Amino acid sequence: MSSVLENCPWYDLYQYWGPPTVDWCEAATCSHLVNPSLALSNISYLIISVLIMNNSKEKLGKLMGITVFIIGCLSFVYHSMENFLGQYFDFLGIFLLCSFVFLMTIKSEYPKSGKRKTLFFFLLINGIFFLIKELELPIQLSLAPPFLMAAYFEYPVMKLKGYKSKNLYMAILWCWGQWRVY
Repeated sequence: MSSVLENCPWYDLYQYWGPPTVDWCEAATCSHLVNPSLALSNISYLIISVLIMNNSKEKLGKLMGITVFIIGCLSFVYHSMENFLGQYFDFLGIFLLCSFVFLMTIKSEYPKSGKRKTLFFFLLINGIFFLIKELELPIQLSLAPPFLMAAYFEYPVMKLKGYKSKNLYMAILWCWGQWRVY
């Protein structure tokens, strides 16, 4: 957005937090939904999250549904107000999903690794997320640590077991889709 009108509902937040670092193809509107199509498309995340939670028998599946729900809510907030704070929350949601895929990999492929090791890696990748923000690096880099860690742990398992791991391919597909957008 090159100019922001003072009479728009999100003007003060835009002035305070600044513009996002991503330019979307949908033109910004002067309304409560700055990017209406992008904001409303997040309803699909909410529907899918409910389906995941209702059809999952395991705790991890239900957690995945909650993660997808959070992504939909945070992305809706971003596309409703389109400023840097909203973008931060949008990437936080994507980061949570990438972290969740990484944690699923650890839990499924290394069940004896223990809760401490899993917690350590979760805190490490979350620490990296906030470090990227504090160093004022492009927020898009926050998706790299959980993806790279999932790939690092998944690849040896694939070679050892001689099969294609769906977790790694899910992570690659998701991250490719996200990077392609940005």
